[in-house]
Amino acid sequence: KGAEACLDVLSERDYVGVVALDDYYLDGLNLTPRTQRDKILSAINSLKDAAGGGTVFSAGLMRAGRLLAAQTDVERRHIILITDGEPSDQDTEQYKYWMQENAKAGITHSIIGVQATATAAANMKNLLVEFGSMTNDNYHNVTNITNVPSAILKDLSAPEIKDVNYKTFTPTINTINSVTAGILQEDMPTLDGFY
Repeated sequence: KGAEACLDVLSERDYVGVVALDDYYLDGLNLTPRTQRDKILSAINSLKDAAGGGTVFSAGLMRAGRLLAAQTDVERRHIILITDGEPSDQDTEQYKYWMQENAKAGITHSIIGVQATATAAANMKNLLVEFGSMTNDNYHNVTNITNVPSAILKDLSAPEIKDVNYKTFTPTINTINSVTAGILQEDMPTLDGFY
C-alpha cells in the first residue's frame, strides 16, 4: 500500500523501479515511466508472492543503484528502503559499501523502518548518516504497518527528493548572453513555484 501511495504523488516526469529484498535481489520492475501506472502496480503486487527468503540489503541497494545510475535523463535519484531493519549479519560490510557507492553517484536514500526494534532503528539512522550522506530525518519509524503509506508520502515531500517547490519567487538573471539579451530584470514576473 505504501508503494502504491507513491504513485499518487509522483509526476509524469518520474520513473519508478521495484526491487525486492530477499536472499538476493528480485527485480519487480526496471525503471518505468510513472505514466505506466498499471504496469507499476502489477510489479508492486507481484512482490507479495516473491518474498520468503532472508533480508539482504546489499543486493537490493546494488541493483537499485545501478538502475538509477543508468537513467541519465533525470536529475534526482532516490531509493526508499522499506525494512524491519534486521539484515543478515554477514551482509553488513556489503550494504554499507553499496550505500556509499550510491551516495557517490548522487543517489539519495531513505529508510522506512517497519516495526523495527530500538537497536535496529539506531543502526539504520547511523547507516543513513555515515554511509548514505543523509540525515536522521531520512529515517521514518513506523510502529503500525498501516502508517507505511503516510511515512512514504512524508519522505517524498523532503526537499532533497521533491522536484516541485510551490514557493513564490522572482527569477534572477545572472548572466547576460544571447538568450537573456534584451530581458530586463525589472520586467521579470513573479512565479508561484519552480521545478
